[in-house]
Amino acid sequence: MEKKYLEKDYIILEVPKQYQYNSQIDFTNINEKYYDVVKDFYQTLKRTIQEDNLTNFYNRIPSLIINDKISLMKVCNTLKITNTTADYVSKSNQIYIYHNKKENPTDTLNHELLHMSSSFYDKSNNIDYCGFSQSYNMLEIGTALNEGYTEYKNYEIFNMNIEKIYYIYEFIITKLLEVIINKTTMEKLYFNADLYNLVKELEKYNKLSNIKKFIFKTDFILCLKENPFYKSKKCKYIMDINYFLLETYINKLYHLYINKKITKLELEELYIYFIEELKVLLDINLAINKDVLRKNIYDTVEIQLCKVRKLI
Repeated sequence: MEKKYLEKDYIILEVPKQYQYNSQIDFTNINEKYYDVVKDFYQTLKRTIQEDNLTNFYNRIPSLIINDKISLMKVCNTLKITNTTADYVSKSNQIYIYHNKKENPTDTLNHELLHMSSSFYDKSNNIDYCGFSQSYNMLEIGTALNEGYTEYKNYEIFNMNIEKIYYIYEFIITKLLEVIINKTTMEKLYFNADLYNLVKELEKYNKLSNIKKFIFKTDFILCLKENPFYKSKKCKYIMDINYFLLETYINKLYHLYINKKITKLELEELYIYFIEELKVLLDINLAINKDVLRKNIYDTVEIQLCKVRKLI
């Protein structure tokens, strides 16, 4: 099994080879209450996602259990422990629905079904691969990228109302990351629970040490999402993440230019478009002053463009 060593205890593992079950499935094991939502989910997924990216769905759907945990949600809300409306536990292949009248149950269930469709549990090594996250030895890495891209796919495939998105910052980051990687590859990596090869794709355009910081910092921001403290650190990390995205994309464009895939003019036009996307998408409620954010983006752009112009 191939590995990427980020730090002593943080290792990204290559997902084991999987084998597809018969795609002629039935939903007899599904909770009757959610039967129609699950069936609609499958039909939409099959229409929009390439068949060879549905291995995890076919492997997991026969044993999926969907549970209602209404009382637990009430307790958590009362104690302000969490705003979570649902959870997916890969190890046991179970979805827990914590009912909240303010939320669309279909949006919520589709989000968790996407987790199921992109997860693999390695029982022999006790490693949980889920989308762009991995969990083992009480450690978890890539949670922010995983939640963000899951939300993005829920929005894109199932027309989720963007105003209802909980992981909006992570949604934005992974939407931009998909521009860097490309849509086909990003979807394939996600549905095959392949964080390892996502990192390898990014290594084409940036150093592993920078990729490590990017993943850790996105996880840090998500982990402290509801925490009023660490504001200055979160602001710094948002600017660092902007720098990483802008640097990685310009490096990709330069790579395309030297390989004669795009012209100098196209390089600059594509980069300007990416910058505008970043500025528009980040016009949300963040723990950072908007003027500071825009100046950070502008300064980063100038640094990266000057660097590339010298090279070409």
